[in-house]
Amino acid sequence: MRLSVALAFAGTAESLRLDHHAKRLARKRMSREANNKVHAADKKSVKLDPTENEHANPFFVRDWWPHPAGPKDDAAKSNPENAETLATEEANAEAMNADGFAINKEYEAEASKKASDNDAFNEELKKKAEEEKGKAKKAEEDAKAVKKKAEETRKAALKALLDNLQTKVSDLQAFKNKELAKCDSDLTGARNKWQGDQQWFHRERQNAANNFRGRVNRAPWWKKIFVYAKSLVQYHRRLRQIEHEMGPKKRSWKGAKDKHRKCMLQRREFDWQIAQAKAKYEEARGTPETDYLGCFADKPQRAMMRVRGWFSIKKCAKACGKRGTENMAMQDGHQCFCGRATQHEKYGKKPDGDCSKPCEYPEEREAGKKCGGAWRNSVYQLK
Repeated sequence: MRLSVALAFAGTAESLRLDHHAKRLARKRMSREANNKVHAADKKSVKLDPTENEHANPFFVRDWWPHPAGPKDDAAKSNPENAETLATEEANAEAMNADGFAINKEYEAEASKKASDNDAFNEELKKKAEEEKGKAKKAEEDAKAVKKKAEETRKAALKALLDNLQTKVSDLQAFKNKELAKCDSDLTGARNKWQGDQQWFHRERQNAANNFRGRVNRAPWWKKIFVYAKSLVQYHRRLRQIEHEMGPKKRSWKGAKDKHRKCMLQRREFDWQIAQAKAKYEEARGTPETDYLGCFADKPQRAMMRVRGWFSIKKCAKACGKRGTENMAMQDGHQCFCGRATQHEKYGKKPDGDCSKPCEYPEEREAGKKCGGAWRNSVYQLK
């Protein structure tokens, strides 16, 4: 009984305590809400436009969150006891504003001075930049002039080398032709002389035989045997004499033939030297530079000489340069033609759009080179 009463009393006390705690929390919540409402009504913040609150002095301190005057503030202002305090505060505020404006003026003066210094510094920097730019431009122009002069010097040296090699080739060719012509003329003279010597040889032998037969035939019959024997000895003596005289002439003809044979063998040496000089000339000359002249028509009766094979522009320029022509042409992407002067103008000029077929070689195709079209020649001048 007592235990049950004690348990019932404990449960009642615990429930009372929880109810009291819940009521306390409710009262606190209501009080907090009331305070918040009062604060919101009496101390409501005003959102200001920043452009209306700008001040020339950046060091000027302003309350960015002013509060509207409430009833208490109006009562405080109307109180005579606070009039002196308000006047003092207003005077202090005016003084602070005056100090602020003075500081602002000093700041503006300092800022103006700094701006002028910056402008002067910028002007000086700009002037230096212009000077550096002028120096860089002058250095670039000097570099271009030096490069141009070096290119002209290189071209002049190359031209002198090419002229020298061309002269050497011409001299070798002329010397070869001269020597071979001399060899031919010497052999012709020796051959004519040998033919005369052969005629003399046969004629002398025939005369000796005729003299032998004549003496025998003219002798009386009783002397014939003696005349025959004597004439036969004389005949053989004459033959030996003719053979003896013919020996130097044979040796002379043999020497002329040997000399001509050696001279002909020297032709290979001449040809080799000329080939070497031409190879050096082509190596020094390299691939001729090209200038585009335009697109021209072609027909089955070709305007220019065709070079058989599969060509790029460089290979065609080199092939036409070896042939000594002034112009080259590409047709149908890979065909090569060489020509002189105005041969390419035989069938007339056409619009560049007709020579729009891409080149077969990738590097020339990427460079935008023109390689003709169907019965159309992209003509280049060799330099």
